[in-house]
Amino acid sequence: MSQMGDPSFKLDGSPYEVEQIIGIGAYGQVRQAIDVLLKMEPWNRLSADDALSHPYLSLYHVPENEPACPEAVQLDVDAIESLSMQDCLSELGQEARLFQSQRELYPIESV
Repeated sequence: MSQMGDPSFKLDGSPYEVEQIIGIGAYGQVRQAIDVLLKMEPWNRLSADDALSHPYLSLYHVPENEPACPEAVQLDVDAIESLSMQDCLSELGQEARLFQSQRELYPIESV
């Protein structure tokens, strides 16, 4: 375990090594969480709410301070790519201001 502070330390990804780092009792929960989060098909992945409710991640979940989007996000990549640089920057600025206004509704608390 002390080797992890060494910049040349590399993980080989073996189950034994992972168990040593995260703890034997948590290994099964971590493996299951990773398996359901890294599904290739988006419809088979956990939602953000379900992922945060997973036993391994629930320690970090503060539902009253984590608003969820009620609908699936749809992106029109072709429309985004057709924007000029100036329009793209303008749209990103508007999105950032909207995000900041929503974020202010949920003050960050130290855990």
